[in-house]
Amino acid sequence: KHGNVLLKTAEMVFDLEPGGRDPLRSASASGGVEITRNDETASGHRAFYNHAAGTITLEGGARLGSGSDSLRGERVIVHLSEGRTVVEGDDSPVRVRLDAGGLGDNLE
Repeated sequence: KHGNVLLKTAEMVFDLEPGGRDPLRSASASGGVEITRNDETASGHRAFYNHAAGTITLEGGARLGSGSDSLRGERVIVHLSEGRTVVEGDDSPVRVRLDAGGLGDNLE
């Protein structure tokens, strides 16, 4: 856990720069990854943290959700310091699922 970001995963590997001012350069996680920040949850099969960019990129069945709403794509990129998250599609389209809020079935 770091601030309001909680990461759960089966395996994590860190790339450190010994003796540096801020020794963590990057990290990778695999075996199913789930990141929770405030009321958003992002998940994927693997994730990569880039300290210089301040991002966590999830790949493989990537999903971003808040409540019953969700987005699915090739990648979910969490910009930690900016408070925003981007979902990218590549070869397959980004899929959106929104709760119609009492209008009947979910929209997909």
